[in-house]
Amino acid sequence: MTATYSTGEEGKSPGDWFSDIILRVVGGIKEQGENRADREARFRRVAEKYESLIMRLCFQYATDRMPVEDLCQDCLINIWRGLESFRGESELSTWIYRIVINTCIASYRSASRRPKTEPLSALLTEPEYNADSDAGRIATLHAVLGRISLVDRGIIMMWLDGRSYAEIAEVTGITPGNVGVRIHRIKERMKEIAGQIK
Repeated sequence: MTATYSTGEEGKSPGDWFSDIILRVVGGIKEQGENRADREARFRRVAEKYESLIMRLCFQYATDRMPVEDLCQDCLINIWRGLESFRGESELSTWIYRIVINTCIASYRSASRRPKTEPLSALLTEPEYNADSDAGRIATLHAVLGRISLVDRGIIMMWLDGRSYAEIAEVTGITPGNVGVRIHRIKERMKEIAGQIK
């Protein structure tokens, strides 16, 4: 399965379609009340602040059967639902990681239960790329990430984003000591897979 890197409507940047998703999420909420405007403003601030993190993680879990736009929308809906109950026991960014990774994994599992269809893009040949170029290294990284487990993908993405072992442990539910061991094993597995791709 290859990741879907479309950015929504033609001519729109990822930031534009992300803003459109925020509008759809907020517009689709039927809740009314005095604190609706405050809650909506807080949600918008959080969504805009963590836009890059949400999109980056969603891109890593996106497939032809699970487009990045759908993943981002599902994540934002879950952030909206949970934001009011966020108690601040962890950093907000750690909580966002947990929501996004768990949403992406759940969506991936749900999509894998649906009957598989062959996308038209699979019939077209992919262009050659130079593995030593930046684009080639990025394509190789995406290919490698696509071959490791969903949980390992989340762990390594958090590590690449500079998250502490304690934060990764909090999101994944494993001990901080085990996070270091797990990251080492994931990196070794990624090197092995990268060697097979070249």
